[in-house]
Amino acid sequence: MIKALTRLSTRKRFLVNSAARHFATLQKALTERSCFFCHARTHEALDICAGCQLDLPWNTNACRICSEPMPSQLSGQVTCGKCLTSQPAFDRCLTAFTFEFPVRQAIHQLKYSQQCYWSRPLGACLHRVIEQQSPLYRPEVLIPVPMERAKKRIRKINQSEEIAKRVGKHMRIPVDGKIVRKIRATSAQSTLNKRERRQNLRGSFEVIGKPAYQHVAIVDDVITTGATAETLARLLKQAGIEEVSIWCIARTPTPAHK
Repeated sequence: MIKALTRLSTRKRFLVNSAARHFATLQKALTERSCFFCHARTHEALDICAGCQLDLPWNTNACRICSEPMPSQLSGQVTCGKCLTSQPAFDRCLTAFTFEFPVRQAIHQLKYSQQCYWSRPLGACLHRVIEQQSPLYRPEVLIPVPMERAKKRIRKINQSEEIAKRVGKHMRIPVDGKIVRKIRATSAQSTLNKRERRQNLRGSFEVIGKPAYQHVAIVDDVITTGATAETLARLLKQAGIEEVSIWCIARTPTPAHK
């Protein structure tokens, strides 16, 4: 009888332990995802494996105002020469990466191939950088850089809006795409130099009404010369907004700082 009870107890423990192992395996399978860049299995919150996170071109040395990549030997709160000479219309700019491989390819997939799933890891990375650099700094609303209707019909999505939604969800900040609209089609900014970009954007945006905010953040995918950020920040401040931040996935490095 004692032996029978012992065998029953052993079987019970075996079944309980087996169920626990199966549950742990199932839980692991449900929480594991593929890395967006190398497709390895990962539990990382960003859905990017630890190895790829180390390899990504994080914009770690940057101007504290415009986020221009700075020489690697400089660190801390550094202001670039351009911002010392002429303060931009926006108050600060935060970017997660420099616009280099593989972030460049990921943004292109989101922007030109309608692969909206890329907004998830890119938005999560931008959110992490914002939390690290400005943990107590919260705008009242996020404003995605607007796109004219004809271009949106062709591309199907506005990549800035997709990114803003992701960051807004992480930070519990509303996204309002109706504060600013694009009222004139423009040539592709990527084909123009800095002076031409500013001329190209002249009269192309419009602030709707009088925004009921004091601090906003403009969200975009890439900042190159800062012409779009400068134009929108100036318009928003003319409309009565006191602080304008720029949040971008990537900043294009100048040749000297690559």
